[in-house]
Amino acid sequence: MKSFYERHPVMMFVLRFILIAPFVLSIWWYFSPKYAWLLGQMTGACINLFGDVPIDAMEVRTLEGSVLNTDIILEFGSGDKKFPIHISRFMNNISPFIALVLASPSVAFLRRIKILAGGIVILILGQIFFLVTAFLFAQEIARATEIPTAFGLFLMTLPFMLWIVFVYWERLAEYIADAMPDEDATEETTTTDEEGTT
Repeated sequence: MKSFYERHPVMMFVLRFILIAPFVLSIWWYFSPKYAWLLGQMTGACINLFGDVPIDAMEVRTLEGSVLNTDIILEFGSGDKKFPIHISRFMNNISPFIALVLASPSVAFLRRIKILAGGIVILILGQIFFLVTAFLFAQEIARATEIPTAFGLFLMTLPFMLWIVFVYWERLAEYIADAMPDEDATEETTTTDEEGTT
């Protein structure tokens, strides 16, 4: 006889996620200024490598009144110029990915670690790409504000897409394979139709 967990996997996943998510989010928000500093260092190095404006200063500021560091500004400096960027909205896409992977049932420990490592690396690279692009093409983006908005929404949904692909890739592949037409059956049908026509 199947256990309650096996008979109701979706319900158990939801319960696990509800219990795990607040814990993961609290830890993430607590350490988010340190992560923002690390993200700023990596982004600044990329801007200096690919851009024409040298970055000689970087500062992370948490706005007063923000709860658990939920409103962080990453500010780059080049000479007397300052370039502040609100990064909390898209920087927080890592924590839901971690919570989703940890709450997913029937995932082996080593596979779970690999999924977390691969997904987090992809999310960090996406954040760096967004910041570097926003800095290097600030004037062009100012004339087309829908571009950063669309990319920001993409970064917000990216953890959910990565979770589906990484955790449920085998099921997804089976579903795609079942949805694809059978080539042999198609060829047989075509041959039969040609013979009948003849």
